[in-house]
Amino acid sequence: MFFFLLPPAHLQAAPVPARPLHEILEALENLPEAITDRRPGRVAHDAAAAARVWAHTEAALTPHVAPGDQPALAKALAGLHAKDPKDAALAALDAQDLLLKLVPAGRDHELRRADQDGMRAWINVDLGRWDAVPDLDAAFAWLRTHDEGRHTRAVAEVARELTAFDAARKARQSAPALRAAQRLLDLVDVLEK
Repeated sequence: MFFFLLPPAHLQAAPVPARPLHEILEALENLPEAITDRRPGRVAHDAAAAARVWAHTEAALTPHVAPGDQPALAKALAGLHAKDPKDAALAALDAQDLLLKLVPAGRDHELRRADQDGMRAWINVDLGRWDAVPDLDAAFAWLRTHDEGRHTRAVAEVARELTAFDAARKARQSAPALRAAQRLLDLVDVLEK
């Protein structure tokens, strides 16, 4: 009987467990969502809940996080307990960004990316951090080109809101930028269906 040892490059990595990944991404999403819903008082509760979810998903997910990303993920998760609710929400988005790398490419990945970038844009506009606002055109590009006629009206509305957001961002006008960002977040919900 012969046994062959394959070099590590030929070994197939175990797939990322979908359920724990979904659980932590959803738990983290609650923090920035509380800010965009103008309910910052929920953030501390949502941070505690996200910490509990991470406690039971960490062992399943950490082996899949790139070693170079693990310190940044630990820092982001520690930031969930920041005193300022908006800082805690931004830390949750940082953690989501790192964990999003574990979501396979495709529609779910791009929906999450658009949602995360939309919330990050909303929060940074509200804070007056214009230079930290992500490129929402890039965040929505895949969804706009891969809709395959399922949400024609919503995709057209996304284009209009992106134009409105970009104009408000360039003029550094918070109120119209926040309205456009909120509408884009609502449209992500439509595109999910």
